[in-house]
Amino acid sequence: MSEKTVKRADLSLRLSELDLFILTSFFFLGIVDSFLTYVGVSIGLTEGNIFIASIIRHSWALFFIFKFAVALFMAAICYRLKNRLLPSLLACFGLAIALWNLNLIIML
Repeated sequence: MSEKTVKRADLSLRLSELDLFILTSFFFLGIVDSFLTYVGVSIGLTEGNIFIASIIRHSWALFFIFKFAVALFMAAICYRLKNRLLPSLLACFGLAIALWNLNLIIML
């Protein structure tokens, strides 16, 4: 193995502080938003977003899975845009479309 290959592998395994900030901020954004939605609906408030309200009517588990997937998707987009890795971004976009279609099928 040449020295260039070793250096390249080492760089790919490191996460910078900005990367950790991006990933954790979207993770906690998803948790806080989901918790506040749960508390608000539990005390009698109405969800303003019709799509999210229909997910909540079906099940809270589906709502939490959807919110977690959206938070991960947004974090992946920001991380990949920062690193300019277009193929990975397209893969994340395809996963989001698949989750969206699965959700629409479940709601029918």
